[in-house]
Amino acid sequence: NATVRTAITSLAHSEEELVEDVLIYMVDHGGAGVFKLNETDLLYADDLKLWLDQLHESFEVRSTLIYDACESGSFIPVLAHDDGSDRLIMTSSEPLQPAVFALNGYSSFSYAFWSSFYVGFDIDQALILSSQAMKIIWQQSPSLDADGDGVANSKADKLRVKDFAFGQRA
Repeated sequence: NATVRTAITSLAHSEEELVEDVLIYMVDHGGAGVFKLNETDLLYADDLKLWLDQLHESFEVRSTLIYDACESGSFIPVLAHDDGSDRLIMTSSEPLQPAVFALNGYSSFSYAFWSSFYVGFDIDQALILSSQAMKIIWQQSPSLDADGDGVANSKADKLRVKDFAFGQRA
């Protein structure tokens, strides 16, 4: 936890260049409000919220958290913020829903999202494609909070996600 905290709270610090976008990608086992870092350590949504708040208090950055695990949607209400920061939270499932990793991961939210992004889709387009693929095949419903209100998949979220980019598309 200490290593993850240090990494998140200092991600935007660089002596060589201005960091404007921070991407945090978490994938593995999860549960209600928790992410399994390894066999003995858990990352709680409350701690992640605190660290993201510290990141945004210290640096003027736009952050994107993509979290693919069972019950990952449970993080969205906890990570809500009203500080005006640019934060995008994407999860592969709803709060009480399992996440599918079938066919050695080739049938998963992450695979659909990242392969779409890799071939040129913007974040919002990759999210639409991966959401449709997971809903059609597995009845898994990815969630999104782009306006910080802690309510997933609102019209405001779907409009606001277009403002986010990272990598060469930023």
